[in-house]
Amino acid sequence: MPRYLSATNRMEANEMTGSMARVSHVNLMTDTVIANLSPDALRVILRSMLAADENGQVTQKLQHHVQKYLRHDLQRTSIPALFTVVEKSTSTPPSSSSSSISSSSSSSPPPPSSPSSSPPPIQIPTPELAKSRSRICSLLGSGLAFESMELLAEVVRQSPGFKPDDGTLEGEQLAQALAAVDGDIVQALTAVQKMAIVNNWRKENPLTNQRQVLLVFRSALEYCRRQSDGMGLEFPFERGSMMLESILSRMMPE
Repeated sequence: MPRYLSATNRMEANEMTGSMARVSHVNLMTDTVIANLSPDALRVILRSMLAADENGQVTQKLQHHVQKYLRHDLQRTSIPALFTVVEKSTSTPPSSSSSSISSSSSSSPPPPSSPSSSPPPIQIPTPELAKSRSRICSLLGSGLAFESMELLAEVVRQSPGFKPDDGTLEGEQLAQALAAVDGDIVQALTAVQKMAIVNNWRKENPLTNQRQVLLVFRSALEYCRRQSDGMGLEFPFERGSMMLESILSRMMPE
């Protein structure tokens, strides 16, 4: 069913972007088009507009409004639970080697299972982790590297350790999710590093606010490491931790 933006919807949009008196009027029919086009169609149109933006004005305005929206979004939303505890299954992820030996082992029955041999519970990512990672990518893409670090700090604080040799489906799912987060950390820190080089942030002239964000992120990594070590699990963010220490060593005064 076609959607038409009501007066309430338009008022909420105005409040989100700032004072109503300063928000440019958007033609009602244009609003109707935006409300009814699919996300894929909007992406195609937006990319076409940016590709034709020879002087860069549209790109600059887009980045400005995206940054404004994302900063507002960070202030009004909280981070829900990113991981949940489930019972481990006894099944293992499919592999090529398992299929080759299945015929030879099919004649022998599996050993009986007992309640005492059931694997311990494990944490797996909730759908909220994927949403948080999308927000982090949006922040990075719009040039808000330090804001992405603030969101990543909460993701790290909630992240559990893992067992590298865990052969269950849940264990592999957790390991893949944590590896992806570690990649996000490296990407965010790479953006921070580039900003530091461009703006000539050195030990003699460190920026207090930016440095504090990195120190808070270091505390989150240390907390995750302590939790992992205490449970005999693998710390999942070694790459990100090493890169952070390298950046801090160049930004922090002796």
